[in-house]
Amino acid sequence: MNPVREPVPDAPSPWEAYGQPLTSRFLLGTAGYPSPDVLGRAIAASGAQVVTVGLKRHLAGHGMPDCDDAVAIIQSCCAAAGARLLPNTAGCRRWRTSCSTRTGSSSR
Repeated sequence: MNPVREPVPDAPSPWEAYGQPLTSRFLLGTAGYPSPDVLGRAIAASGAQVVTVGLKRHLAGHGMPDCDDAVAIIQSCCAAAGARLLPNTAGCRRWRTSCSTRTGSSSR
């Protein structure tokens, strides 16, 4: 028995995020890559135009001197692949918490 194949949909229509025109609807997260080289290759291979990075207190510069280097590396990988960086709220449930997470404040 031959399964019925559905027609392949056309490419998704372009969309905008904060005034930036985008054609890919695939967003790629930055967690778990073993090196900047692997992250850069994943961004390029995926065709993602938006790459997300979680903002957490310990990554927002709170007691970690090399945190700015990590963000710069991710920004560099995005720039090399023509992708845009989109920070996310690190699982925060309220806007106030997401703002305080970025600044390293502990208020909830």
